[in-house]
Amino acid sequence: MEQIIAAYRYLIQQKVLHRDLKPPNILKSGLTWKICDFGFSVMGKKNLVGEINVGTPAYMAPEALERTFYSPKTDIFSLGVLCY
Repeated sequence: MEQIIAAYRYLIQQKVLHRDLKPPNILKSGLTWKICDFGFSVMGKKNLVGEINVGTPAYMAPEALERTFYSPKTDIFSLGVLCY
């Protein structure tokens, strides 16, 4: 999880919202873990309000499911579900 969190921290610094963090989008190469599948990601926007609902419902934060708000915090919710 440490490597995945570091990778997500880098995405936040680059202003990228992944919007579909789930186990199939986490890859392992040797001793390195990586985030993949940026098909639903958005770049350059800090927050999304009323955007199209994308992602996998089992890993999405409630506000993303309701289409009311999407931010890096919403992806962090998905990271928490992955960690659990």
